[in-house]
Amino acid sequence: MLGGILVVLERQLKPYLVGNLSSATVEMLIQTKSAPIHNMFSEETLGLTDHQFRRAPNASIGFIDGKVKARKNHTLSWLDLKPLEEQQHIISFAVRRATTVHTLGKQRDMLIQKSLGKKAERKGEKT
Repeated sequence: MLGGILVVLERQLKPYLVGNLSSATVEMLIQTKSAPIHNMFSEETLGLTDHQFRRAPNASIGFIDGKVKARKNHTLSWLDLKPLEEQQHIISFAVRRATTVHTLGKQRDMLIQKSLGKKAERKGEKT
């Protein structure tokens, strides 16, 4: 069993042990200098998304995505700094855009369902 684990580890870590990632060039170090040394941002985002799915299991992915992005980007704090008239303009634009995206998504889903139905019919005719 340990032999199998060793084979998998060697395969997965090969680029870091003997590949081009094992001896980083100065250019690579400069290019990656601004990258965080942890994955806290992605873990927090995943945790927020998971929380929203558990909290509202019937919510659409787009809705949950919007909530998580607004939280991570501090959208409401940013919006509060804008004058009231500009806030209203931004919100009305966002509502119109969301309606358009929602409508396009429904149309795409309907086309996919039609396509799958036709594919199933063709498959049924062959047998």
